[in-house]
Amino acid sequence: MEPFTWSSPSAPHSIAFFSRLICCTCTKLAAETSLQLPSGSGFWLVGVIEGMLSTALESHPLHITSGAAIGFPTDAPLSLTAEKPTTLLAALLSGQAVTQILGSTLAYSPYFPNGSSALSGQLFPLLHLAQSGHAPDGAASSAAAFTLLTQLAETSTPPETAQPYPPLIQHAIAIMHEDFAHLYGIDDLAERLEVSPSHLIRKFSATVGMSPGQYLTQIRIHYAKRLLRSGSVSLELVAAGTGFSNASYFGKVFRRITGMSPSAYIRSAPPLPLSDLPEMYL
Repeated sequence: MEPFTWSSPSAPHSIAFFSRLICCTCTKLAAETSLQLPSGSGFWLVGVIEGMLSTALESHPLHITSGAAIGFPTDAPLSLTAEKPTTLLAALLSGQAVTQILGSTLAYSPYFPNGSSALSGQLFPLLHLAQSGHAPDGAASSAAAFTLLTQLAETSTPPETAQPYPPLIQHAIAIMHEDFAHLYGIDDLAERLEVSPSHLIRKFSATVGMSPGQYLTQIRIHYAKRLLRSGSVSLELVAAGTGFSNASYFGKVFRRITGMSPSAYIRSAPPLPLSDLPEMYL
């Protein structure tokens, strides 16, 4: 995704008091350039999609590698320096949910060794929608902030003990989250990563605990659920927008993964506002 910054509209007070996404940004930094995140009221989450960032927290140097993310309060400005060409995602959050969900991890600066995939999954759809002129409302962006916090809550660790995924796996996950609708299977993914499919499958499965094909399918089904919950998108469009070859095949995969047909899921799931839908990658 090209560099883009979006400031979320205000959510209703009852929602914003608990969880609010103030703004989010996708930024690319050249090697040896810096970005200063301002102080204020809230909590920053920064994930590295590609590259490496260095910073200092409480006078302790820290390197944020590709695939990782870090969170920190905004009580003082923070400078981030790219050690190499770097793409990062950042979100400024506020509300009680930060403390309640992250809990004791706030005693140190939370480090999420594989956290950039969570940021990608929640922020890229918002940024894509905003970039295309269909920005979500404040309530929808607050819901994304809450989901992001819950996804990160169980994965934080002190930086000195973190064991991030190897670069190959980090890059594979980043590509799948950002371009799931345009990937023509694992052969295409392996070609982009410049490795053989067998090598990618072996390394990914050993590291993540599932094959890259299974991981990609889970991402596609996640976005398909969101589209189905709108109640106004045809199965053909859902299939095309999430990377399936046709509606029939999509229905078979959806039933295998969820245990129900797409139509049954539509009847059972709460509706989702149109403004909270991911962009249809067509």
